[in-house]
Amino acid sequence: MKYKQGKFTPINKSKYRGNIDNIVYRSSLELSYFAWCDNNPYIIEWNSEENIIPYYNPIDKRVHRYFVDLWMKIKDKNGKIKEFIVELKPYAYTTPDHLYNKSGKITRSNKLKKQWIVNQLKWKEAKKWAERKGMTFIILTEKDLRCQN
Repeated sequence: MKYKQGKFTPINKSKYRGNIDNIVYRSSLELSYFAWCDNNPYIIEWNSEENIIPYYNPIDKRVHRYFVDLWMKIKDKNGKIKEFIVELKPYAYTTPDHLYNKSGKITRSNKLKKQWIVNQLKWKEAKKWAERKGMTFIILTEKDLRCQN
């Protein structure tokens, strides 16, 4: 599957915290969220892949680095400042449903199974990392973006 990829150039450059010349989107979902962050008046600051979280993968018995898709500092409608680290994923990959075929049997794809396990490990570490820093870890999908438009 070919994903839409490229470099994002924000309009509101002062909101971006990181290397503004290297904001890479790896999917149309990321591109949509980057534009949303750039244009949303409640987003005070944001960045992409600037936060790195180590996690242990028992499949290959190695420590890896998880580059978090998005970090946002927002001011909510009550004026309270909140920080989030965000995983951007297609909805289908946020549940184990994609591991099953149309007849409800588990798929033969070891790649899908391994990716599901790795994602669970990354998300578990991201949640702990965020909590230590007073942030919240969330997973956003294309369904969430539709609700925001």
